Amino acid sequence: MNSNYQKVPDYEQLWKKFVEGDMYAFRKIYANFYPQLLQFGLIYLNKSEAENLTQDVFLYILQKRNTIKKVKNVKAYLLTSLRNRISAYAKANKIKSVELPNELKIETTENYFVDIIHQLLNKLSPREQEIIRLRYFEELNNKEISKTLNIEYQTVRNTLANAIKKMRILFLQFEFA
Repeated sequence: MNSNYQKVPDYEQLWKKFVEGDMYAFRKIYANFYPQLLQFGLIYLNKSEAENLTQDVFLYILQKRNTIKKVKNVKAYLLTSLRNRISAYAKANKIKSVELPNELKIETTENYFVDIIHQLLNKLSPREQEIIRLRYFEELNNKEISKTLNIEYQTVRNTLANAIKKMRILFLQFEFA
């Protein structure tokens, strides 16, 4: 085996170690998932709010590690926790609806085709955008998306299929510069 190969951490094992009190495991989980959760939060909130709620997720799991059940998918659990906090925050602050902004944040905007995909995504409904993002950018499977969004599995499948179909049609109609 190549000695330069770095094994991808098994986050479920790290989670188990963290729950048992291993703070190194917590730091690894935090270092990996904080940026992802923050990006997720920035879709719905300003930077300060997203940072605060993301920190709240990690403070909560740190404080409650002895009472949290076994977690099968750490990423899905953390995303769901953040989404629940965002919903509660929106309700507490009387924000009528927390919707996706007009533009999705994609880091590599220099790429011409990424820009096209970005434009096509913006033509989808907020729910379709969210499901596409969770499926393809966050790499959650349909069952995990269903749990994260608290919607039926079949709804995820149908919405995802419809969103992809819409994007294909939009792509065929797209006028390239």
